[in-house]
Formats: sequence, structure tokens, C-alpha cells
Amino acid sequence: MLIDENLNAWLLEVNANPSLNVYTDKELPNGDIEQTLSELDKFVKTNLLSDSIKVVTTPNEHQKNINELGSL
Repeated sequence: MLIDENLNAWLLEVNANPSLNVYTDKELPNGDIEQTLSELDKFVKTNLLSDSIKVVTTPNEHQKNINELGSL
């Protein structure tokens, strides 16, 4: 857990095997598997990755100036 200068606590979860899959599998009556795009998964996971990359690549001296990080 990190605490910023305004004493706001941020909980960061680390998952050893995250699922970044944005497709759902549906078994058809003939036994085939059909994959369909989950728009919700796509929205949440692309924003999560974007925000994570911003946090990791922002130099420490500029992190105080970050006003908006999408889904954070």
C-alpha cells in the first residue's frame, strides 16, 4: 500500500498470472468454441494497462503533477 502526501491510501494488487483476455468463450451445440469480444473487458483492461504504463514511465519528479490517470 502506498500513501501519498495528502494521506490518501492507494492499494496496488500484484497478480502473478493476470488475465488480460478480452474475449469470452461460448460452446456451440456442435462442440465448437466461439469467441466473442467483451466490450467491458476491453474498456477496463485497456485503461488499466494505459494507467499502469503512465505510472511506471513517469519520472518521480513529475508524478506530483499528474492530475488525471483515467481509471485511477
